[in-house]
Amino acid sequence: MTDQSTGLVLTDPETGEQQPFYIPHDRQLEFHNCRAPYRLFGGQLGGGKSYGLRMEGYARCLQYPGTRVLLMRKVMPELQRTHLM
Repeated sequence: MTDQSTGLVLTDPETGEQQPFYIPHDRQLEFHNCRAPYRLFGGQLGGGKSYGLRMEGYARCLQYPGTRVLLMRKVMPELQRTHLM
């Protein structure tokens, strides 16, 4: 379940209890709330761009089952550093 004001919330299927999974900062929230078909998210190093984009993908997959998300970088070490844990 997604809540654009608080971020990504997961619901326990047995208890129905909701737990926050992701709470965006102001710039990330602005990005998530934007409904433009094409969006840009820029800023300084460490500003949460990659994390915000990854969470946007997670939210879309949860909201629309069957959705596929592709996150790319120019080189593999950069992808590993920013998106693969």
